[in-house]
Amino acid sequence: MLCELHDYIEIACLFRYQVALLLDTDEELEGVAIDTLTKPDKTEYLIFVDNDLKKEMEIPLSRIRQMQSCFDNPHFNKVDFST
Repeated sequence: MLCELHDYIEIACLFRYQVALLLDTDEELEGVAIDTLTKPDKTEYLIFVDNDLKKEMEIPLSRIRQMQSCFDNPHFNKVDFST
């Protein structure tokens, strides 16, 4: 993932934005971006609390195709990670 795209993930976590994610499987999730995590194998994850399941999930950053803010903010509206 490009550094500038990774920055949008960090912003979403910093401000605990409600975001809609589109994954590489076309699955759509909506919830709160909490933090990032890098595991020993260097795989990076978004720690995310799903609105429907009400549970914390670890989503590999490599699986996220798109992230959209669920409300207006000064940082981003929609970010496409598949480029």
